[in-house]
Amino acid sequence: MTYFVSTAALESRCPRCRTPILTALDEGLTARVDLTPLPDRRAEIDALLTGRWTYVRTRDRHLIYRDSHRIIAGTPRGPIHGEHKCGNRPTPKEHQ
Repeated sequence: MTYFVSTAALESRCPRCRTPILTALDEGLTARVDLTPLPDRRAEIDALLTGRWTYVRTRDRHLIYRDSHRIIAGTPRGPIHGEHKCGNRPTPKEHQ
């Protein structure tokens, strides 16, 4: 038996709104994130405050959920992506 499977993120489309996203398995759970990384720490805070999980995309293209310990430690390193929610995609202008 295989548990906690993780796979590399692949570009796909949201099955509901057809927006381009990244999809991967992270420890057995499907992660769907916005294709564009969050531009800064404030954007990640905004995502978390609106109930969206955040993930780091590693060099080997895996998406790893950012729990409070990983956020504080700043590891692993890589672009931070917000969980995709249909109709709830922040634009970079909102975070300036």
